[in-house]
Amino acid sequence: MVFNRERSGNFRQILEISERGEKVVTGGHRGRRAIFGVPKHNLTEIREGEGLSKADLARLSDISVKTIYAFEHHIRDTKRETKYKIVNGLNRNPRKTRTYTFKDVFPNG
Repeated sequence: MVFNRERSGNFRQILEISERGEKVVTGGHRGRRAIFGVPKHNLTEIREGEGLSKADLARLSDISVKTIYAFEHHIRDTKRETKYKIVNGLNRNPRKTRTYTFKDVFPNG
């Protein structure tokens, strides 16, 4: 099922329902896909509050910057194992203001 929605200029969004039932927007910024089914998380707020860039967090978490970016921008969800790596990376920050639990960062799992 596909729904088209025109916007001003050359920007065009297409809302699709994926095979798994997720609502997906395509044709947005550089044709990227955004999945509306990605659970709410506090990662961006916490990362910025700790003064970490995406690259810093990726290095501390031992994952790619691309993964952090995609997750923060709801382009894709990530595995639970990767979420734990992110929490551990936040806790490895030498300038951290507190210790984070999984539920602090990902309240909806």
